[in-house]
Amino acid sequence: MVHAWQNMHRKGRSELGPCNCVALEAYTTWELEDALAKMKQEKYMWEEKFHALSRKHEELQLDSRDKDALIELLEDRAVKRQRDP
Repeated sequence: MVHAWQNMHRKGRSELGPCNCVALEAYTTWELEDALAKMKQEKYMWEEKFHALSRKHEELQLDSRDKDALIELLEDRAVKRQRDP
């Protein structure tokens, strides 16, 4: 490991450029592309979750309507039985 560190080529300040804390264009472009890719992936994930929950909500509404209709039918039968002894 010591030998590896001795063989490292150290760049001087002239090769690295001035320290002005401004990112180069290539890095900025890469960051933007990476951020956009992550945002698109997250958007797709949320859309999939939304559609899955929407389908489940519709199924539950249909099930609720069926149960409400059954309850009304049973209540009507119970009322008819009480009227006709």
